[in-house]
Amino acid sequence: MWLFAALGAGNLPSAERLTVEIVLVAGALVVGSLGARVAGRHLDEPHVVLFFATSGAITGAICGGAYALVIGILYVVAYGGAPVDALDGIALVVAFPVFAALGGLIGVFLGGLLGACLGFVASRAGLNRSPLGRRGAGYP
Repeated sequence: MWLFAALGAGNLPSAERLTVEIVLVAGALVVGSLGARVAGRHLDEPHVVLFFATSGAITGAICGGAYALVIGILYVVAYGGAPVDALDGIALVVAFPVFAALGGLIGVFLGGLLGACLGFVASRAGLNRSPLGRRGAGYP
């Protein structure tokens, strides 16, 4: 994620570059740890690959959308000017949700693929076999 943040923020002014990289990576770590926690709770399920892929896709969508939105806003603030007419203003307002949706779409594909691969590895490594039984302690 640091590589993506560094590549995206590479042309920003140096005062903003490091701050943006740190915020994006910290946000991705928080959202990624939540996604991993959700996927980890389903290790004893028979469809562990599906749970990992879904968790990875949702996490990737959140991170990708936030990344595209933050980078888009910062580039407009750093290099863009105020809209001169109504059409420019409408294009500016419409551009940010489109950037966020595109980043989220790319994040869904990458996160889902990575989650499916990690779920496959977890299922083949035997991590989905609980020593307490199929549902674990405290479940009927």
